[in-house]
Amino acid sequence: GSEMTEQLKALAEAATKGPWKHYGLDGGHLVFEDAAGSSIASSIGRNHVANARYIAAANPERILALIAENARLTQANIDLTTILRLAARRKAEPDSGMEIMKL
Repeated sequence: GSEMTEQLKALAEAATKGPWKHYGLDGGHLVFEDAAGSSIASSIGRNHVANARYIAAANPERILALIAENARLTQANIDLTTILRLAARRKAEPDSGMEIMKL
């Protein structure tokens, strides 16, 4: 994967496991908890409700799932590109005896 993906994966693996939730709008202060109810972070400031929802949704399990899905789709793209190149080569050289293999 890319350097950004590898960094994000390492951060997600090191972070408190999800799911996460947020609560409390006490003076614009939000607290984030893990599934066991332990406080893991807090947030204050402008746009804090939208930020809190995003932070809670972007927990490590979801980030790792997105990285895995990206890797799966990247491999599928590589596989399909290979099949298309083999098909194009076979069409250009019909007597080459080259077989398109199932991946």
